[in-house]
Amino acid sequence: MKIYQVNTNYSNAYLTRKTPSYQTKYSQFTNFNGHDSFQKSSYVDTQINNLKNNIATKISPYENKYKQEFIQTGLIGYDSQEKLKLIRQYETELINKKLGIGQNEILKKIPQKALLYEKYANGIKEFERTAEFVLTHKLYATPEILNYIEINRPKIYRDNNEFEKLKPYYEYVCNENEKTNKKLEQITSAGMPEFSQKIKTLDEQNKTAAILLIISGYLDISDIKKETGNIIKAYNEKSEPLYNIIERIEKLNNKIQRFEEYNTFHEENISELKKFIEQNKNYKNENLTEKEIKTVYHKLFNEADTAILDYTNSVQKYSGENPVKISPRIIDRTFKSHSRINNTLNKLIQNEKQKIYEQTNREFQKNIE
Repeated sequence: MKIYQVNTNYSNAYLTRKTPSYQTKYSQFTNFNGHDSFQKSSYVDTQINNLKNNIATKISPYENKYKQEFIQTGLIGYDSQEKLKLIRQYETELINKKLGIGQNEILKKIPQKALLYEKYANGIKEFERTAEFVLTHKLYATPEILNYIEINRPKIYRDNNEFEKLKPYYEYVCNENEKTNKKLEQITSAGMPEFSQKIKTLDEQNKTAAILLIISGYLDISDIKKETGNIIKAYNEKSEPLYNIIERIEKLNNKIQRFEEYNTFHEENISELKKFIEQNKNYKNENLTEKEIKTVYHKLFNEADTAILDYTNSVQKYSGENPVKISPRIIDRTFKSHSRINNTLNKLIQNEKQKIYEQTNREFQKNIE
């Protein structure tokens, strides 16, 4: 895609031009009531007529001259925009389908045994990780903490034989889960080079159309005409004070004047607009169609569903062929014991940290004194 240079002078003119306050200048036009309302309305009528004349003489000729080019560029941009929107919707749906593997009703129930073992293993890891921290940081290796670790290590492993029954099932589920996730990662539009290239073409086409409509002046024309309609509507419906109406008219006239000043800049980019139209004249046949997009993503959805179903069936089959029972009493006792021991050990370390901090602070204060 060609990168179009932005005229910074043109941009700065829009940004730096100051707009005066009109509320004081037109303070006599604060409402539509009073004995001179006819004069007030007549003044606004004149300003609106002048605005319409500016539109007719400075905006409409340029718009009419390149009307077909603007329409055609807009159609090309709209076509790519709607298809990109559809692609984004499908991509989101595909991602949600992949992430929703854990929402499968069967898998919500079956892997609970695997989760029990994982929780048990994590409790042991936390204890051993904390014990290793103490041994490698001698400041915390106090007799009290070392003694606590030694006394409670057997309690951490007390029900190991019971939980080891769940280990094969846990490892099977983890292995199947990993294989399924790898399959799901490969189910993506990015793995289809031709389709992916067509998406990139759509995106480039859409961005180019948007840029060309800006630098050719079309969006300014659209904004000016929209604001003109809003001003006239506000005046006819008496929904704003007159000074507001007049202020908006003068601001819009300034914008029209600036548009006229930069007509040369706009016209210089019309050739790029025409070139873009020529390059994309067959966009309806060359661009991705909605049917193609739907076909591709429905294929990806089916592949994802199949991968998830295979995982579900595999785990369900293994669970049925390898029944394992573990005492709920032991489960509850073990998890409570792990939680209590790990929490207490962490508190002992935190207490020692606080003592070291206080001692350091006292020594620092003595040195100051």
